[in-house]
Amino acid sequence: MAENKAEKTSSTRGSTVKLYPLANPKGTYIYCDVCGLPAWMRCKGCKIAAYCNREHQQLDWVGIHRYLCKSLIYLYNPPTRSIRKLQQQALERSIFNTKLDLINMCLLHGHRHLFEGNYKLIIPPALQCLRLYKMLYKAEGVEWLPAYLLLAECLLGLGKTNEAANYLSLINWFETKNKVTGIKCNHMVKRTMAKLSMVRENYLQALDELAEDIYLASEKYGTLDIQTSGGYFNMANVYFFLGREEVTNSLYKKVIDIWCNHLQSLVNQKMKTSTPDIALPIKEEEYEALNEADSAEATMYFESIGGWWESTGEGQSYYSGKLAYCKSMHLFVLSKLREAYASAKKTAMFLKSIPDCEALLVRAEDLVESCEKKVYF
Repeated sequence: MAENKAEKTSSTRGSTVKLYPLANPKGTYIYCDVCGLPAWMRCKGCKIAAYCNREHQQLDWVGIHRYLCKSLIYLYNPPTRSIRKLQQQALERSIFNTKLDLINMCLLHGHRHLFEGNYKLIIPPALQCLRLYKMLYKAEGVEWLPAYLLLAECLLGLGKTNEAANYLSLINWFETKNKVTGIKCNHMVKRTMAKLSMVRENYLQALDELAEDIYLASEKYGTLDIQTSGGYFNMANVYFFLGREEVTNSLYKKVIDIWCNHLQSLVNQKMKTSTPDIALPIKEEEYEALNEADSAEATMYFESIGGWWESTGEGQSYYSGKLAYCKSMHLFVLSKLREAYASAKKTAMFLKSIPDCEALLVRAEDLVESCEKKVYF
C-alpha cells in the first residue's frame, strides 16, 4: 500500500497522508469511512480511518474520530509478539472492553450532536458504532439497534423520511424476531417512530407511540427520571400541532419539574464536596454528573420551552422562575461557576418579583452563596 507525503493541517482538524489505490496489492481495496467510495487519503495518526475527500475527513474528525484516534491504533494493531496463554486471554478481554468503551463513546457523542441539532455530525459516530458492532457480534442483531436508531434520527433531521422509515422497519423486524427471547422493546424506538409520524403529520399515531415510549421508559427508569422526560417533551409538541396549548403547557411544566428535581439532586451532591474548613480539609467525594448528551438535551429543552413561554405570555410565571433556576443549576453542575453565579443572582432577583416563590427563592440564594464559596470574586 502506497502512502506518500503527509498533508498536514492544524491539530484541531487532524492530519492525513495520501493513498494511491492503483498502487495497492491486487485485491486490496480501501473505502471511505463516511460514504463507502474508494479512499484517497488516510488518517496520519491511526492509519486506520480512510476518506475519499477532505470534506469527509473533516466531518469524521469533528464528529467522532478526534476522540478515538489513538484507541483505534491499539484496537486494530494489538501486540503481535509471542505471549503466554493467560496473557493472551487478558489481552483479548482488554480489546473486548476497549470495543465496548468506544461504542459507548460513539453513542454518547452521537446523541450530543442530535440534541445540538448537528445532524450531519451524527453520521460518523453511528457508522463507527456499526463497524465496532460488526467486530464484536459478527451478525446483525438487537445489539446493533442503538446505532440504527441514531441513523434514523439523523435522517429525520436531514429531512430524509423514507430512509429513516427503512431503518425503523429494520429495527422493528429485529425486535419482532427477538421477542421470544424476552427482550423488551426499547422506548427510544417508539420515540423515534413518533417523530417520524409527526413529520408525516400523523399526530394521533404519534401520540400512541409516545404513550408507549413513556410507559416503557417509566417501567425501566421511573416516571420522574430524565430518560422519561423526552417522551413528555415530544408529546407536548404533538399537542401543540393539534392546537391543544393548555395540554402542551402542562406537559412542558412536567418536563421542567423532572429536570429541576434531577439537577437539584446533582447540586446537593456537588455542594457536599466543598470544604467547610480550610484547616480540616475533606477529601472530595465522587458525585454523579451530567454527560455531554444529557447536558445538550437539557439545553435544548430549556431553550425550546423558555422560548415558547415567552411567546405565549408565560414569561412572568412561577414556572418561568423555575426554568431560570434550572438553567443556573445546570451551569453549576457543569462547573461553570462564574456563569452559574451570575445566572443564579439574576434568577434570585427575578423570583423576588413573582408571588408564591419563597421556597424557590431560598434555593436560588443558597446556590448564589455556594458559588461564592467556590469561586473568588
